[in-house]
Amino acid sequence: HELLTLAIDNGPSCIIGGPIEAVTVFEQEMKKNRQLCMPVETSRAVHSKMMIPILKLLEEEVCKINIKTPKIPYISNVTGSWINEKDILDSTYWSRHLKETVQFSLGIKELVKKENSIFLEIAPGRELTALIGRYINDKLGQ
Repeated sequence: HELLTLAIDNGPSCIIGGPIEAVTVFEQEMKKNRQLCMPVETSRAVHSKMMIPILKLLEEEVCKINIKTPKIPYISNVTGSWINEKDILDSTYWSRHLKETVQFSLGIKELVKKENSIFLEIAPGRELTALIGRYINDKLGQ
């Protein structure tokens, strides 16, 4: 459906975003095809095209901030790879977080390449731990 956006790419499970009516139709189609599908309670359709009207405003606000390059490397949810100075200093990079897909799957695939990595989930629940476990098991051939 043209109104829907892949909001978060978790690999084996994903989240779509868009107008409630379009999401409801998608959910019904998934259930007809016997696919597990459930709504995520949220107040905004972040990581979707619905954020386009506020992108310029966000970019203007980001330009007011003195952004410095990080001392600790991290994975970008926009690209799914290691953050770089060019992106950090670009105001449009930050607005991309609002309208583009969270590349969680690509980011985890990048992180599990590092030997002896330790993953710590600081959130309610264990959803991210379960997702990361799949990638670690895939790497180990399990």
